[in-house]
Amino acid sequence: MIDALLTGRLGKPPERRMTKAGKPWLRMSIAMPQGNDGSEWVIVTVFGDLVDEVPGDLEAGETVRVSGRLTLNRWQGQDGPRSCLQVNAKVIDALDRDVQERRPSRRRAKQQPAPAAAPDALSVPQRIKDDPMPW
Repeated sequence: MIDALLTGRLGKPPERRMTKAGKPWLRMSIAMPQGNDGSEWVIVTVFGDLVDEVPGDLEAGETVRVSGRLTLNRWQGQDGPRSCLQVNAKVIDALDRDVQERRPSRRRAKQQPAPAAAPDALSVPQRIKDDPMPW
């Protein structure tokens, strides 16, 4: 299992789908720039409680940060071997929005206590300030 943290731009708004059991899930694709070589596209899937925490108004071109399990899917297509990268998301953040507009996923909110006031985007967390060797 490979845990990944990826940042990229949405190719189009998330597609809401249903499993055979009737549970909702989301599918979206993000493009990550690769210098002069264009972009690497990654499929992002979202399941469980996190589906309801993804902002419903995400648009194509919006920058998102995705954290989750990365896999390489391979299959045989009509024109030969094919492959794509896929992330099963645990956390999704919309980065083009103001800090106050961002809604962290429910799983992330359970792991970290909410700050008393809105965080400053450039502030250093207290736990890092107090740590003599943060690395």
